[in-house]
Order: sequence, then C-alpha cells, then structure tokens
Amino acid sequence: MVYIKKLTIQGFKSFGSKKNSIDFEKGLVVITGPNGGGKSNILDAIRFALGELSAHNLRVGKMSELVYDDASTSIAKVSLTLDNSERILPVDSPEVTITRRLDRNGESEYLLNGRQASRAEILTILSMANIKPTSFNIVPQGSVTSIAEMSNIELRKMLEDISGIGEYDKKKQEAEEHLQIAEKNIAIAKAGTTEVKSRVNQLQRERNEAYRRRQIEDILSAIRLAKLRSTESTLKKELIELDAELMKLEEEITKIQDSREQYARELSAAEEEWTRYTREISELEEKMRGAEKIREELRLREISLTSEKSTTIERLRNIDIELTNLKNSLEESSNLKENIIQTIAKEKTKHDSIKEDFSNIVGILEERKKKLDLLKIQLNNLERDLEEAISRKNRLEKDIELTKVRIAEVEKKITSIEEESTKILNIITEGIQEITKMQHSYRKRVDELQKLEETLEHLNREYVRLRNKLLKAQEIEKNLSRIIQTIGSMGLIGKRSLEEKVKDALGEVKEVYGILRDWVDVEDYRMLIRLEAGTSGWIHSLVVGNWMTGIQLAEIFHKSGLKIKILPLEMVKKGNNLKFKGIKPKAKWAEEVLSHLLKNISFKNVVELPRNPNTVIVDSRGIVSYPDGRIEVSSTVFDQNIIQLEHEYNESIKILNQVRARIEEIQNLLYTTELEKNRTYDEKGKINLEKELEERALKKLREEIFENFIKFAHLHVERIKLKKELLNDKLMLEEHVKNLERLKQIDGSEIQLLKEDIKKNEEEFLNLSAKRKELELELRESSRLIQEYNREFQRLEAQIEKTKLKIEEKKKEKEELEKMLEHILTQHNTVQAEHEKHNQELNNLIMGIQQRKNEIEKHSSRISNMRSELRLLDSRLQELTNKRLSIAVRRSQQETELKKIREELDSLPVLDSPEIPVEMAGELENELIEELRELDKINQLAPQQYDELIGNYKLRSQRIRELEEERDEIFRFINWIESEKRKVFMNTFNKVSESFERFFSILTGGQAWLKLEDFDNPFSKGVEMILRFPGKSARSARSASGGEKSVAAVALLLALQGLTPAEFYVFDEVDAHMDINYSTRLAELFEEMSRKTQIIVISLKDVIAEKAEQLIGVYNRGGESRIVKMNVNEVVGYE
Repeated sequence: MVYIKKLTIQGFKSFGSKKNSIDFEKGLVVITGPNGGGKSNILDAIRFALGELSAHNLRVGKMSELVYDDASTSIAKVSLTLDNSERILPVDSPEVTITRRLDRNGESEYLLNGRQASRAEILTILSMANIKPTSFNIVPQGSVTSIAEMSNIELRKMLEDISGIGEYDKKKQEAEEHLQIAEKNIAIAKAGTTEVKSRVNQLQRERNEAYRRRQIEDILSAIRLAKLRSTESTLKKELIELDAELMKLEEEITKIQDSREQYARELSAAEEEWTRYTREISELEEKMRGAEKIREELRLREISLTSEKSTTIERLRNIDIELTNLKNSLEESSNLKENIIQTIAKEKTKHDSIKEDFSNIVGILEERKKKLDLLKIQLNNLERDLEEAISRKNRLEKDIELTKVRIAEVEKKITSIEEESTKILNIITEGIQEITKMQHSYRKRVDELQKLEETLEHLNREYVRLRNKLLKAQEIEKNLSRIIQTIGSMGLIGKRSLEEKVKDALGEVKEVYGILRDWVDVEDYRMLIRLEAGTSGWIHSLVVGNWMTGIQLAEIFHKSGLKIKILPLEMVKKGNNLKFKGIKPKAKWAEEVLSHLLKNISFKNVVELPRNPNTVIVDSRGIVSYPDGRIEVSSTVFDQNIIQLEHEYNESIKILNQVRARIEEIQNLLYTTELEKNRTYDEKGKINLEKELEERALKKLREEIFENFIKFAHLHVERIKLKKELLNDKLMLEEHVKNLERLKQIDGSEIQLLKEDIKKNEEEFLNLSAKRKELELELRESSRLIQEYNREFQRLEAQIEKTKLKIEEKKKEKEELEKMLEHILTQHNTVQAEHEKHNQELNNLIMGIQQRKNEIEKHSSRISNMRSELRLLDSRLQELTNKRLSIAVRRSQQETELKKIREELDSLPVLDSPEIPVEMAGELENELIEELRELDKINQLAPQQYDELIGNYKLRSQRIRELEEERDEIFRFINWIESEKRKVFMNTFNKVSESFERFFSILTGGQAWLKLEDFDNPFSKGVEMILRFPGKSARSARSASGGEKSVAAVALLLALQGLTPAEFYVFDEVDAHMDINYSTRLAELFEEMSRKTQIIVISLKDVIAEKAEQLIGVYNRGGESRIVKMNVNEVVGYE
C-alpha cells in the first residue's frame, strides 16, 4: 500500500517561507480549522507536488501566484513523501520523496529522492500505483456542487471521459477521413471512365459502319463475279461453321461467368467471417493487455512482499544471533576485566627483555653487511664473462616452460571438452524423456479445462435464470410497496389506527386477549361486512379476562379519549359452536366469543322477515332484519368500500412479506451460484496457469535441447583444432630441449659456488634483519599493548553497561518484527490469490485469441483458394473472349478474301456458273451502291482502336469496383468502432450505476440509479440521476432539493472512484451541504474505507472529526497558515 507519509510546504500560497511539515498516518485523517485558514491549500499542495500544470485546477490565475505573497519569498517548494515499503513504485527505497520547486517566473524543477528528475519520469513512476494529479481520488473543493449542477448532457460527457472512449472517436475520425479520400478517388475514377465509355461507344459505331461497308463491298463483288460463285459458296460454308463455333463459345462463356459469380459470393461470405474473427481478436487482445498489466502489478507486489518477508525472517535470525553474541560478550567482558591487570604486569616484563635483545642484533648486522658487499663485487666480475651464454640459456628455458604450459593447457582443454560433450549428450537424452512426460501432462490439463468450461456454461445459465427471477420479484415488491403506501396515505384505515393506539396503550397488560378482529381470518371482505352488521360492531371489541379488568380499562380509555367496546370473556356462554363457513378463528377463546355474538344471527343473501322470533337476519350488504320488523342499515356503500380497502390492505401486507421472503431466498441462491462460479473460475485459472507453465517449460526445454546440440557440434570442432595445436607444440618442445642441453655443457661451477656463498650470507643477513625488525615491532607492540590494556580496562566497564541495554533493545525489536512478519504473510497470501485469479483470466483470453487465430487461418486458406479459382476462371474467360474475337476477325478476313479472289480472276475469261437473276441483281446492286455512298467517309482503323480501348475500359471498371469495395470496408470499420464505443461506455455506465446505487443506499437508506435518456442511442442525449429517498417516490435529481443533490453528488463521486481504485483518497469539504444524518453516515463510510486505504478529509463537521484516527488543525495567524495536531475535543468548537 502506497500512502502519503509526510508533506512539507514552504512558500506555497498561504504558507510562508518557514517550513511546515505534516506527518500523515495510514487510516482516516481529518484536516479541520476555521474558514480562511488554508485547509484547501494542503490539497492544492499535494496536487502541485504530483505534477499538476493547470493554474485553474490549483485555484489561481497563473502559476507564479502560487508563491507566497511576500518580497522575501522567491520560490514555492512542496515535498511529498510516499511510503514504498512494499516496493509498488519502481524505486529501490522504502520511501519516495517528490519535491517540486516553482519560482516567480512560473518555471518548475522536480526532484526524486534528492536527484533531479523530469515530470514525465515522475508521472511514469506514480502511474505504477495509479496515482495522478487529476484523478478522481483527489476531490477538490466545489466538485460536489459542480457535479450536482451538471446537466444530463454534461454528466454523460463526464462518463465518456472516464470510460476512455475518446480513442474510438479518434479512430472514427481517421476512418471518416479515409472514407472521404475513397469517395474522392471513386469520383475521379468514374469521371475518367465516363469519357472512356463515350469513346468506346463511338468507336463501336464506327467499327460497325466499317464492317457494314466491307459487307456491302463483298456482296457487290459477289454480284459482279458470278463466275466465282462456287468459291463464294465455299466461303459461306466456312462462315456458317465459324458462326456455330461462336455459338459454342458463347455458351461456354456464359457457364464460366455463372461459376465466377458463385465463387465471388462464397468469397464475400468468407471475407466477412474473417473480418469478424479479426475484430474479436482485437477485443480479446485489448482485454489481455489490461489483464497482463494487472498481473504484472500483482507479480511485482508479490516479489516485494516475498523480499520483505525474507528480510524480516533474516532480521529475526540476526537478532537471535546478536542476543546470543551480546550475552557471550557480556560474560567475556567480565572475565577480561579480571585478567587485564595481570596481563599488564606480564607485558612490562616482556618489554624489558625485548629491548636488551634488540641492542645485540644491531651489532651483528653491521659485520654481516660488510662481508656481503665484498662477495657481491666478485660475483659481478664472473657474471660479466658468462652473460651472453646465460642470456641464451634463459631464453631457451623460458621458451620450454611456455611450451610446456601451453601443452598442459591444450591437454586440459581437450579433457574438459570431452567431459562437457558427454554431459551435453546426457542432458539431451534426459530432455527428450522429460518432453514426453510433459506432453502427457499437458494433454491431461486440456481435458480438465474442457470439463470446467462445460461446468461454467451451466452455472452462467443458472445465474442468468435466477437473476431474471430476482428482478421480477423486486418489481413485484416495488409495486406492492407502492400500493400499500398509497392506501396508507389515503387516511381511510381509521379502525386500524384506533386498534394500533389501543395496542400501544395496553402493551403487555395481563388478562387482555386482544382485539377480536385480529384473531379472526375471513375468506373475503363481504364476510367482514356481515360480521360488522351481525355483531353490531363488536367484531372490533377488546376481549379481556373478567368484568373488573374491563371496568378498569374503560376508565383508562375514557380519560385517554378513546372510544372502544370491551367484552369480558367470563360473561361469554360456553358451548356454542360456530356454524358459519368462511370464518376461521385463530384461538379457542376467539371462537367462543364469536359464537356468543352470533348465536341468534343468520346470514342470507337477501334480507327477509325472520320467522323465528329469536333470530336476526343479516344480508350480504349489511342490512339487518329484526323479528319485530325493525330494519337497520349498519353500513353504507362507503363503509363497505372502507372495509374492502382494509381487507385488501392486510392481504397486500401478507403478500408483500411472502415476496420479500422469496426475494431473500433467490438472493441466497444467487450468492451460492456466484460462489460456485468463482470457485470454478479459480480452479480453471489454476489449471490454465499450470498449462501455461507447462507450455513455457516445454518450449524452454526444446530450446535448451537445440542449444545443447549446437554446443555439442562446436565442442567437437574445437577438440579437433586443439589436437592439431598439441601436436605442433610437442615438436617445438623437443627442439628447444636439444638446444638447452648444448648450453648447459658450458662450465659455471665457480659462479655457482660464489652465488651459494652470497646466498648463504644474504639469508643470514635477512634473518638477522628480520629478527631485528621483529624485535623492534615487538618492542613497539609491547608499549602499545600496555597502553591498550589500560584503555581496555576502562572500555570494558562501559561496554558491560552498554551490552545490557542492547540486550533489552533487541528483545523489543524481536517482538515488533514477529508482529510485522505475521502481517506480511497475510498480505502475501492475499496477493497470491489475486495473482492466480488474474492468471486464470489471462489464460482464458489467450485461449480465445488462439481459437480465433486458428479460424482466421482456415478462412484465409479458403479465401486464398477461392481467389485462385477466380483467377483461373478469369483467365479462361479472357482466353475464350480472345478466341471469339479471333473467330470474328477470321470471318471478316474471309469476307475480304472474296474481293481478293475477284481481283485475281479479273483478267480470266468468264466461266460457266449459275448467275443471279438480272432483276434481283440490278435492284440489289443499286441499293447496295446507294448505301455504300452513305458509308463513303468512315474510320477504317475503328476495329483496331476499339479493341485497344475496350481493354483500358475494363481495367478502369475493375478499379472502380475495387475502390467501392474499399469504401464499403471503411463503412464496416466505422460501424464496428461505434459498436465497440457503445460497449465500453455501457460497461462503464453499468458499473458506475451499481456503485452509485450502493453508496447512495449507505448514505441515505434509499435507492438511486443512473438512467439513459435514450437507451438505443446513448450518445444522442444525456444521463439522468434518479433518486428515491426513504418515504418519498422516485424522481429525477433535477427535482431534488440542494441538500439532496449534494448527497447524490457525493455518492456519484465515490462510485466514480471505484472504477480506478487508488492507494489514497483526499476529499475537500464534500460534506459541506449535507445535514447531520447524512454526514454521520458519510463519516462511518470513510471509517470503513480507511481500513483498506488512507483517507484524508478536509471538513468542518464534528461528526467527521470524531471518527478520525489523526486530527490536524489549520489556522491563519499574521497572514500565514499554521499547522497543529489536535484531539477531537479541541476541534468541536470550530464549526
């Protein structure tokens, strides 16, 4: 938990240049004081330190006005210290101190734990604990009023900002920009295509005219060349064959076009499925990123708690060790204190002996030094002669040593490589076996997850069914409550009110049985009318035990002003049986009294004159007929309606109680079902986590096996290279050894003897020097020890007392650490449970994404195949079209060939052949010549130009279709954005509405909820707050009073904070417009919230201050705000 531990203010707003520090506690902290004292400036200081940049939000005109208005004050400085013992913030420190300095130019400087930092870095660190300067966990003064006075549109916009749907608006705007570009491209393409299409139509006409001219010329040639009719006949047959072939081609082209349209429809359907799965993946990935973020936060917190637990355990262990060491040290110090005096005496004796030995050694050293100098001179002369030989020998020896070392290293490397290769092979074998085991375990986890999915589906259906039942029952309860309230408010239940007064007056008086009507059940209100008339109103009498009790009660009721009938039970004749149906007495005495009152009464549907002189007849309307002819109307229609209304009132109360019992039963079932769902989700999350861990372990194991294979190959190559190097080094070593043997044959015995003599003398000299040094050190050490022992004696006495104090301190510290460890373990278990829950949710999302990706791959493959088929069909269609064009060209060429044959045979003599009749030939020739004149000026290149241009026209048409498909895709994307935007907004709306209802119920005991003015299109209109205070009907917040609006606004503020739970909350006078009852409930709510998080409240109300764990007073003296800690009694008078 990150909470505010300390706030230091200097030169900020009403706080002067002197430092003002506030140490905050964890729970409920209340800041109070007189108006104008500077209480709200504390909240502004917190927001300022957290990086607030808006001068308006800090209640000033410009940032420089935050500096204390005094010439000697040039900067405003605020330091905010946050507790980071759980390491939630990514700073390796138990405390995080953020400091912000502001000069009069409005320039800010930020420090983080004393080092300079940027605002962006600080905001990034704080975001790990969901701390922001403008978030809803900091509620400034006036927020309640602004929310209470919000219009419905403004309230909806606030919910939109909180839900974060602005990103969807940006995406929609970008998509609409792309749509405009697409529309523009389509318009440009269509404009160009229109011109091309006009040119194609023109060329088609010109091509047809050219074809017609050629046809006319061919026919005229045929007429003129009658002798070539046989050839013409042959050509006509060929033309007929070409026409037949063209017909076949047309049929085949039609079939291919039909197939292409079918594939296009299937392709469109497959692409729509692919788009849907892609959209679902995006949704799941967004949820997964949120879940991963939460899981990472929990993981960091768990690591922090584990580290803290280890640290605490280690500290406990160290304290135990320190206690043992301190006790041992105490005992040792006592022993040393006793022996120190004897040690000092012995050390003085030793000091005198060492001083004498030191003097003797100094004389001997002088003699040895002179002899050693002479020997060294002789050695230098001999060594000069053999310097060259020795130099060569030394070089060879070094080379031999280096070669041996290199050989040994190479042999060692080869051995190491061979051993490592063997190990790697063993690891690869074990890894393959482990993979087999893990795959079996993984398949088992998948089967378990399938079963849990089925269980969850069943539980969700059951939960929805129970929820629907609960909503219907609650609606029935509301309707019944409204009916009962309406009947009660009419003021017509007079007798019930009288009976209630009698019950209140009697209490538990002995010998009083109760009102007779309360102990009798009837089938319907008509029987009540008859009982009213038949008993002459005695059905509402008070039944007592005896006549004396009745007299005493009558006097009491007379004085109280109550009119009532009293019936003593002892006066009732026993033995009469109740003979009427539809009447059920609840007790034996009630049956006896009712039988007594109705003994001579007869109930009939129609009134008549009694035949028996002792019988009285009562009809269903309450009209009474006596034996002597008297008729009494005991109740009017209005009275009967009152009786009916009273009867329905009582029945409604019974039904209401039954409905409420049923609601409670359904709520219990819902709670049980939800518990079962949560348990199943937890189990599923656990299995998912195990499955994910196994997948990761399997992947890691495979990577390790592959890496080991690569490593094994590298080692094998390295071993071959090292063996070659070893062989070369051994050959070189043999050559160096032979050269060294030749150099060793040179005589150096005299030098060796002289060196041995020098060495012997040097060793003696060094030994003597060392002994002298040792004696000198011992002498100094002895003097030092004598002084040290004297100081040690004094130190030991002080140490003994200090050790005793430390032992007591360590015992206290151990007790505190044991309590701390118990608290850490509790938090650690809670975080682990949350971590497992979010792991489960993340695994569900990953599985969902993977399933949809598999579906996308299937559809992608199918789409690819369909597109391939379409390309093949297009290719075949183009081929057939080209063939059809080729046949048409051939036909044209053959017609032209007739003309060429006439030219070739023009010089030939005319052969006998069938001739065209003269009449037909002349008439036909004239018509053709006339038509040929009309076709005199034509475009001879039209067929070729048409063929060239028609391809371009088709490409343009295809491009327009592609652009239109692109535009349609943008339309679909915009619709998807709108759908997602609505889904996110409605999710936020429902959460806020539920929390709003809960907090409003806590504060007022009533009901409240949020209502969309237009549910089908929530962004077109506003959001309305509906309030139902106890004893009042539901109505809009706009119709509520100022105080009621304030209570609703506070409940809404608390509901908004529930969307993004914070580590601490700061409220500035949110209870300003609330009466004492609402303020008391708000204080209790703050007290409950402070058990889990830090709550800082600025308030003038005593009921808030009384609940505080820490109370801080702020007042103004001499133009500066001052801070003082107070108890509750000191604060009572401030309001």
